[in-house]
Amino acid sequence: PDGRTRQTVSYKNNLREGECKEYFPNGKIRRQEQYLNDLKDGEDLAFHENGQMASRGFYKQGKKNGLFEQWTPDGILIFEAEYKDDLR
Repeated sequence: PDGRTRQTVSYKNNLREGECKEYFPNGKIRRQEQYLNDLKDGEDLAFHENGQMASRGFYKQGKKNGLFEQWTPDGILIFEAEYKDDLR
């Protein structure tokens, strides 16, 4: 009700397609995801409200694939793991 954009999503044939962004109330990006045929596909980024990266990972056809990392609001790496087809 405050008129601020909370989320932007692209659709193709009623399925999420392309970039999807979610925003904090202050307007900064909270999450940025890529979709293909309504499944996560590509880089998935999340941010802390202070703008620091909170997490980064990669998806292929809705499954975790590649390096996933998480950081504290101060930029300290606290998690790192490799995934293939959703398995560590």
